[in-house]
Amino acid sequence: MALDTAPDDNRSPAPRNLIICFDGTNNKFGSENTNVVRLVQSLERDPRRQLVYYDPGVGTLPEPGLFTGIGKKISEIAGLAFGVGLNGKITGGYRYLMEHWRPGDHIYIFGFSRGAYTARALAALLHLFGLLPAGSENLLPYLMRKFMSSSREYKAAGTQGAVKPGVEPSGPYRDFCAAWRDAFARDVPGQSERRLPVHFIGVWDTVKSVGWFWEPLSLPFTAFNPGVAIVRHAIALDERRAFFRQNRFSAGPAEFGQDLVERWFPGVHADVGGGYPPEQGSLWRVAFCWMVANAHLHGLAFDVARLERVIRVGLTPEVGAEAPGSVEAVLADAAAMQSWVEPAHVSLTKVWWPAEVFPKLVSERVQVGSAWVWKNRLRLNLGAYRTLSKNSMLDDSVVQRILALPGYRPRHARLATFPETGQSSEARSLLG
Repeated sequence: MALDTAPDDNRSPAPRNLIICFDGTNNKFGSENTNVVRLVQSLERDPRRQLVYYDPGVGTLPEPGLFTGIGKKISEIAGLAFGVGLNGKITGGYRYLMEHWRPGDHIYIFGFSRGAYTARALAALLHLFGLLPAGSENLLPYLMRKFMSSSREYKAAGTQGAVKPGVEPSGPYRDFCAAWRDAFARDVPGQSERRLPVHFIGVWDTVKSVGWFWEPLSLPFTAFNPGVAIVRHAIALDERRAFFRQNRFSAGPAEFGQDLVERWFPGVHADVGGGYPPEQGSLWRVAFCWMVANAHLHGLAFDVARLERVIRVGLTPEVGAEAPGSVEAVLADAAAMQSWVEPAHVSLTKVWWPAEVFPKLVSERVQVGSAWVWKNRLRLNLGAYRTLSKNSMLDDSVVQRILALPGYRPRHARLATFPETGQSSEARSLLG
């Protein structure tokens, strides 16, 4: 039988990978691609095995329904500054799953910057409300209004995940979500509550600038989601801008069995997630290859030739070089390039400094006794580096960069956990 023959009607179709990709702030396909685009470019293209959905970043295009030039420009600026347009991005990914998901499929969601938050929000939506059947698009506006109101609903309840992360608090909103899933969501094998699980979330440098100054948006289950099996998060060590504060995941109870790894990489926001012109360096390659290795390990299929072209962009082709025969070989070649010594950028330029001295309202979940409550506070960033602690794991590329470049001394990383290599002690000592 030919390999491209459709499956027999009497058999269940083979499971596929459904890959949803959300690009970063003001990012889209072009000459300055992010790691999200690079990932899409590298994937194996066989619709029997994998289907891919790509969405440009928040602030790239105006909101649908705006027809005047001024209205469109305001929409784009609001998207850049506050993440306006998040609703439509989540809806697009959700609608794609409505049209294509079938039992047995594995869902992968990738994103960068605010696209990373969009990825996490889509997974939260699937956990709270399940997946509507195809043909139910008329319910989407109502569903999204309820979901986007969940930030206020959960804050009013005083908790994001009850005393135990990942467990919904009792109350009207939880009851509504359960009733919605029972009435409208599709049956999911192995899921008695009709929640749709996500196999893999891979994101580069999630940022918090979503919502307005007076009402920061914190959607439930974007920090810890028990419906996600595997999480990989690459974080920029050297970013300082107020509108690009890190947004880390929370480790849930061991009983949920989630595989969560967050890793800190050298460089600023777009050094880690991509988006600078190729001639300005390839520091992006480090975090990109880390994500590819992890996604490939957990079932994502890559086209070896396409992956090699993406990784070697901007490099002179090697005459007579033998083409790598596997994803592992391509990644080994990339590691030999030692991209961690490539130039890093300065993202906190003078155009961003007004935001550093403007107080920003941040919403945080803090523990008071045995309960978790939401508290708002004003924060002045003033160009501060990101905060790391003992549970912040540095990538080995940070160690290698410290040892290779005398001018690179990220002293705010002194409290972080260094990789268990023989060179880590020397690198740590250089930070003072």
